[in-house]
Amino acid sequence: PGFKAAGVKKDMAVRGAQRYLTRYPRLLEWQARVAADAIKTRTIRDFTGRRWVVWEKNEGAIKRRAYNGPGQMGLSSIHNTVMVQIAKRFGDDVYFAWGKHDCQKWAIREDKWDDIVPQMKEIVEQEWDVRGYPLRIPADYKEVRA
Repeated sequence: PGFKAAGVKKDMAVRGAQRYLTRYPRLLEWQARVAADAIKTRTIRDFTGRRWVVWEKNEGAIKRRAYNGPGQMGLSSIHNTVMVQIAKRFGDDVYFAWGKHDCQKWAIREDKWDDIVPQMKEIVEQEWDVRGYPLRIPADYKEVRA
């Protein structure tokens, strides 16, 4: 659907995928391995090492979860870990207000803003190990007064 929405014809998308897989043959090996493991164990490990249960019933859905899960679920693990670290460090001086995908909104006591935000930035933008590669996720910080 994404290719179609972008105006890419199906035959062109298929040719592009074939060229990509020819260039990166280990991707097919990885897909076969993670799909077989997910079907057998009904679990997936994300790039942080966290274990996720596979609830899908049919094999095609299990395979899609196995292919997409390690990345998507790894980012979810980062999101949740950051949320817990912030809540533990700042206690009642911050309140989790809202979160979705890669976004979190926190209410911070106004008199603590200048002290908390730099420390929060250290937590949010910490380095993560993604299968041996360092990853830092930059963030924006906006003050909104009620």
